[in-house]
Amino acid sequence: MLFVIRALQGIGAALTIPSAITMIVLLFPTRGEQDRALSLFAGFGAIGNIGGLVIGGLISETVGWKWCFWIMAMAIIMMCVVVYFLSPTPLRTRSVSDVYTHMDWLGLFFITASALLFVFAITEGNVRGWSSKQVLPPLIISILLLPVFVAVEKYAAEPLIPFWIWTLPTFTPLFFIVLSEYAYMNVTMYQMSSVFQSVWGVTALNAAVRTIPFGIAGLVTTAFMGFITPQVHPRWILTGGQLLILGGAVLLAFAETKDKYWPIVFPAFILTPCGIASGFISANVSAKSVSPSIAMLRSPLLKPDVDLNASIALIGAIFNANLQIGSSIALASVTAITNYVNSQANASSFDGYRAAWWFIVGLAGFMAIFSAITLRQKKGETPQTKSHDEEAVHGKGSA
Repeated sequence: MLFVIRALQGIGAALTIPSAITMIVLLFPTRGEQDRALSLFAGFGAIGNIGGLVIGGLISETVGWKWCFWIMAMAIIMMCVVVYFLSPTPLRTRSVSDVYTHMDWLGLFFITASALLFVFAITEGNVRGWSSKQVLPPLIISILLLPVFVAVEKYAAEPLIPFWIWTLPTFTPLFFIVLSEYAYMNVTMYQMSSVFQSVWGVTALNAAVRTIPFGIAGLVTTAFMGFITPQVHPRWILTGGQLLILGGAVLLAFAETKDKYWPIVFPAFILTPCGIASGFISANVSAKSVSPSIAMLRSPLLKPDVDLNASIALIGAIFNANLQIGSSIALASVTAITNYVNSQANASSFDGYRAAWWFIVGLAGFMAIFSAITLRQKKGETPQTKSHDEEAVHGKGSA
């Protein structure tokens, strides 16, 4: 039941986040407006993450943890009503039945099955044993399903991930960079909440309150990123963001006792969200700016009938799926590392968490190098030239 309900939540996120990003692009057509709107969008996400922890801790310690879900359900119902009446009505180019008829259901089945089996194997490997029949077959099958998915997409009339999308400038490196963005945030929140309660021995509410600086730092960063992204090439923002996350992980590897909160955890809770927020916003802005209509100004190889708004929605959907998959894999990995190290005879209660943080240090270091190498700035290219290209596209569309 838990897996089914969590899957439904994932479907909800897959429906809302890409739609929200597409709506932002439609409502704010110019580069500067879009950057600031996306920054505000990400900022409220940071508020929601930390606010949820604090409110959840308060509810759990007063009326019980079950009420967290009842209250969340009531809040979602109210939000559904607000969204239904206040959201602008988009101009539909296709009917719902037409989309349903042409949906690539076979490709959806294979990629979903592959992701579910892989996450299950990673999660259960440390518990049941990596060579057990409950873990090894799902892991092998999940890997084998990937080339099957690629083959299905090649011959599908309307594939989930069209092959032309990989020809877009910088899309491929951004595809892999985005895998790590939510992973860092969820790993930090999960690991440190566990450290606060299991190692430091504080209450759930106390642990949640200690994460407030994380949310504030993320919110402040998003407020500034709307003005920074048009001026700085994404290569430097994404590389710098990974280095900030690396620094935060190094600090958290030494947060074994309660007296380390202010000298160790607090600075880490400033560095890490700054890196996550800057990377998330820059990646989304960069992905939006390499959409087909922009790229066609420089390359005649792309299909001229590719719709700008549809391509942005598609990129948003792919990025959202990456965020969820990357987060699941990272959480499963650090949990496996933590449990394995803590199960050793001479291990302290914090040794497993320390090992997990060194894993994050290695991941962030690798992604920093990857960002610096793959997102090279073309000669003569500046953020302003991209902005001029976008204005030209919108000008053509309105002519």
